[in-house]
Amino acid sequence: MIWLHPESDDLGLASPQALGGAAHCMAIDVPDVDAHFDYARAAGAEIVYEPELMPYGVREYGARDSEGGLWSFMQAVVAEE
Repeated sequence: MIWLHPESDDLGLASPQALGGAAHCMAIDVPDVDAHFDYARAAGAEIVYEPELMPYGVREYGARDSEGGLWSFMQAVVAEE
């Protein structure tokens, strides 16, 4: 479970939208990045970049949450021999 705390003056928490930019990116490993992407897109997610093979050995896409935070969803890619 991942829970994102709402903005809170008492805790010094502000959303990326309030700050004008994200201060981090959550990277989440999923078993099937293309199926996850299709589900997120169909649900209306704000897609930042579509699934692509990255030079560091994963297939990955990015999306923003409702407060502007960037999330990367990825799946390890096994090199073909």
